Amino acid sequence: MAMTNNRIRRRVGGFALSTLVGAVSAAVLPAAPALAATCYGGAVSWSAGLMGLNSAATLGPYYASSRCADINIKQTSQSTANSACVRFGSATNPCNYQTVVADGSWHVIATNVKDGTKFYVSLFNGDGGSPSGLLAY
Repeated sequence: MAMTNNRIRRRVGGFALSTLVGAVSAAVLPAAPALAATCYGGAVSWSAGLMGLNSAATLGPYYASSRCADINIKQTSQSTANSACVRFGSATNPCNYQTVVADGSWHVIATNVKDGTKFYVSLFNGDGGSPSGLLAY
């Protein structure tokens, strides 16, 4: 009888320990959507002002933060800029690369940006309106 009780205690004890470890892991590690919400939750508004056809507008300066590893842009207005790029350090520095951003969803326009890095965002090819949106960095 004593041997049976010891087996039960070991099995119940092992189950309790694995359940506790699983609960602690779930509490410590946030889910991926929670991380994205933190990044986008800190987004700032931007407005390019009136853009002529085939024109450009540069926004900033901004400074990369620990909220996001990347720089993300989303247009929220009817007027659109067809593409965007990031210029690091100075508004006159070359673009990293251009990204199409005209559809109203979030777009990554620079990746793996070091915290504190100074940057500008340039918008191109406006439709003659005043595009605006959100920037998460």
